[in-house]
Amino acid sequence: MCVLFPFIISNNFDKLFTISLVLIISISIFSEYFFGMTYKLYLQVRGKIYVISIIQTSILLINTIVTVILVKLNTNIQIVKLVSVFILVMRPIAQNLYVKKKYNISLKNNSGNYAIKQKWDAFMQHIAYVIHTNIDMILITIFMNVKEVSVYSIYLLILNSISNFSISFLGGTDAIFGDMVAKNDYNRLNSRFKTFINIYFSIISIIFSATLFLILPFIKLYTKGITDANYIRPLFSYIIVIATFIYLLKRPFYDLVKAAGHFKETKKGAVIEALLNLIISVALIFKFGLVGAAIGTLISTFIRTIEIMYYTMVHILKDKFNYIIKRLVLIIIDFIIISILVFLINYNVNNYIDWIIYALLVTIISALIIIISNIFINNNLLKEIKKMRKTSN
Repeated sequence: MCVLFPFIISNNFDKLFTISLVLIISISIFSEYFFGMTYKLYLQVRGKIYVISIIQTSILLINTIVTVILVKLNTNIQIVKLVSVFILVMRPIAQNLYVKKKYNISLKNNSGNYAIKQKWDAFMQHIAYVIHTNIDMILITIFMNVKEVSVYSIYLLILNSISNFSISFLGGTDAIFGDMVAKNDYNRLNSRFKTFINIYFSIISIIFSATLFLILPFIKLYTKGITDANYIRPLFSYIIVIATFIYLLKRPFYDLVKAAGHFKETKKGAVIEALLNLIISVALIFKFGLVGAAIGTLISTFIRTIEIMYYTMVHILKDKFNYIIKRLVLIIIDFIIISILVFLINYNVNNYIDWIIYALLVTIISALIIIISNIFINNNLLKEIKKMRKTSN
């Protein structure tokens, strides 16, 4: 990155400035993987998600406060990021120390003979995932300009925050389902997974049906007074929000694939997803810009999501795919009804107070429509949730 990136954006920033920022940011990423990732995964499979959340929340709060103070003091950007990096490095180190002390783990006596099954297939899938999730930013940086990168980054910042919040509802489920797979308890797995899918789909449908209408008004307020680029991109926002939503629909299914260890069987779909995103985005980005890149992401994510859903239902749960089709049709119908009702409101947002009121209205409408439709379609849902809670306790 230090060698190549400064030349890609040579007309915008000094090379030494770019190299220094790349190195500073790399420290926190390297630390996350080198010191903390193994221990983070260990806590996840032990169902200690709350420990990870406490550590992350505490460190991010400290980082936010310090960063705001430094920015208010007009500190150089390199100093701001460097201080931020040293604070963020505390997160993986804290996870490392907690696990070693809590569970008395020592790596000195490990034999080194343990082999992870299908590790190269899993590695291939991860490489494909990295390409798929980062290709848009890379192409926009190479073929467009830093202003368009800035626009894309604003939307990505918001959607990543919402995605992380949505993914928090998956906390610990991969360990629970993995335990059922290990015990060959597929009858209970099928029942539990379907109940969980109903709940999870409902939650993220509420979140993203609201996001679809709230993201543009928020960005208008957030970028008010900024004239370096046009941040108001309605078509781009709709496409990228829907693409993110579809990706989150896929998450629990892929978590089950990981729990079952079916990396080799699903490797081809991951590679196709990355290649499709690359080919479509390159083909469309020159004519449609950010919208073209978003279309590539949307199409490739949709195809991969359907493929992984089908594989999970048919080959792992030994069930019919029709169940998922019905759920997806219900989501589409819900979104159409919510869209009509929100457009009928026609609420004007002029400040953050207006936005909060509008957000409450949209969220309430989304929640009511989705909850009512789910109970109407599946009148046993509440019973299933109560049963799931009793057995888990």
